[in-house]
Amino acid sequence: MGTISDEIVKKLKKDFYIIDVHAHIGETVGVGVYLPEYIRVRAEDLLRSMKLNGTDKAVISPLVGYPRPHGIKDTMRQNDEIAKAVEKYPDKFPCGLGIVDPYEGDKSIEEVHRIMRDLGLRGLLFYMTFQGTYLNNPLMVRILRELSKYPGAVVMAHTSSGIPGEPWRLGELAEMFPSLKFISAHPCVGIGQLGQHIPFCRRLKNLYVDTALWIPEDETWLTAKALGADHILYGGDIGGISRVSFGLLQLLLTDVFTEEELEMILSKNAAKIFNIKV
Repeated sequence: MGTISDEIVKKLKKDFYIIDVHAHIGETVGVGVYLPEYIRVRAEDLLRSMKLNGTDKAVISPLVGYPRPHGIKDTMRQNDEIAKAVEKYPDKFPCGLGIVDPYEGDKSIEEVHRIMRDLGLRGLLFYMTFQGTYLNNPLMVRILRELSKYPGAVVMAHTSSGIPGEPWRLGELAEMFPSLKFISAHPCVGIGQLGQHIPFCRRLKNLYVDTALWIPEDETWLTAKALGADHILYGGDIGGISRVSFGLLQLLLTDVFTEEELEMILSKNAAKIFNIKV
């Protein structure tokens, strides 16, 4: 008769195909007092981190908090870098997300269309702590209204910001724009935050959470089970402030998910959402 340890070893030895939906390149300033003032991550830096973590493919997006002395031109530069990396390394970076600043007004709307139409990216990334507003602000609704002209586009929003209630606001946006797909990034800085996603994930087909930097608590994985494996995407958050995804190890070590569910979380869900061939 096998033991729990035997099952863990079997999972770790299995060659899971891994798609990371939360991987950054670009530049950022002022991320935290214990980090460098300026961080620069190139595509090649991310590729090395992917190899270290056994990641097969990654959906890439800009680092938030990039310097913006020139406004929209700096935003465009971040998006151009994502598009160039996808073009240069299509086998590793099958697609990417762009970024816009809600306070750049009409210029942000123009950039949405450039991101989707000209650069060929799949959607947008937001982190409201760095962007100075909240998720369902009218400025954001205006941006998403334009993005919804591209059915199937993806919105990744960091809900781990210091702004209370962001998971609920993201759920409201997912209800408002059913043609878009929404990913809650860093959805578990605490079990209460992760739990806020449950009522939305149970009734909405276009809302997902990623596994980036979850803070493990006694009930974390049981709460994740309540979300449903079909609503969870693997996110390592490598390439930014971290090179190693401890979340991947946590995910493989948990005995909450079946092997079939782990395959959904690690690659199949992302492949379906982003139309990635594996």
